[in-house]
Amino acid sequence: MDFALSEAQQRWHDAAVRFAREELSDDLPGRDERREFWREGWRRCARFGVQGLPIPAELGGQGQGLPETIAAMEGLAYGCPDNGLLFAINASMWTNAIPILRYGTEPQKRRYLPGLCDGSLVGANGASETEAGSDIFSMTTSAERQGDHWKLNGRKTWVTSGPVADLFVCYATTDPSRGVLGLSAFIIPKDTPGFRVVREIKKLGVRTVPMGEIAFEDCRVPLENLLGREGRGADVFNCSMEWERGAIPACALGTMRRQLERCVEHARTRKQFGKPIGKFQSVANKIVDMRLRLETSRPLVYK
Repeated sequence: MDFALSEAQQRWHDAAVRFAREELSDDLPGRDERREFWREGWRRCARFGVQGLPIPAELGGQGQGLPETIAAMEGLAYGCPDNGLLFAINASMWTNAIPILRYGTEPQKRRYLPGLCDGSLVGANGASETEAGSDIFSMTTSAERQGDHWKLNGRKTWVTSGPVADLFVCYATTDPSRGVLGLSAFIIPKDTPGFRVVREIKKLGVRTVPMGEIAFEDCRVPLENLLGREGRGADVFNCSMEWERGAIPACALGTMRRQLERCVEHARTRKQFGKPIGKFQSVANKIVDMRLRLETSRPLVYK
């Protein structure tokens, strides 16, 4: 079978590699030490077109299909070592842009998608709770319809980009008696009354994208900010997770390839006992294992 990239996929991949090497190499060690989100890098990615890859051109995007998007994300990660920035981009694309594209009304699409594509908006996802992580549909955040708005109460945690995000897609229970069929999705700008970021959650890895906890305290969300139909929040969430869990590994492919090449170069140039360490079987075996993982991962990701 032929697992080579198509001409269009290869073009996006190569362009993303060049862009990342030229534009996304600024002071990563310093930003990682400071736990600093790189807003300028976010905007540079948007100017290149990353955040809008799968979004139609009439809504501010590049109008590319999923295979081209995946190829570009692999190339981006191959050229850019800032895994935090890339993770934030993935989170925004798959948990904000795609759900709004697939389930949003025309006014919602035209209001929010251009900003998510041009870098003026950072998107985040509010789903997980302290007692509803893996069992995500046991969430207790509630949404009650009151006149011309919904009133939300509850908390969300482990929110990628939470402290720096401008727009959130969040989930709440509108009818507890219906279980998973009582969940609904909402589009929530950061300045919505009753919404706030409670704290930043410190972590050991991907420190250039912050993680946070958010709270809804009698949060007033306009009726028109319901995303999809009432009670169909599980559909919206499953859609975003299908795209996210299928697409984020593309960045892992690029990172794996970059790390493998660095290891090969080190094994060729580092000498011990009069010869390159790559000549020692214990080192060579590890490199072969790394190459095997990369070559078996790529067809799985693209499939």
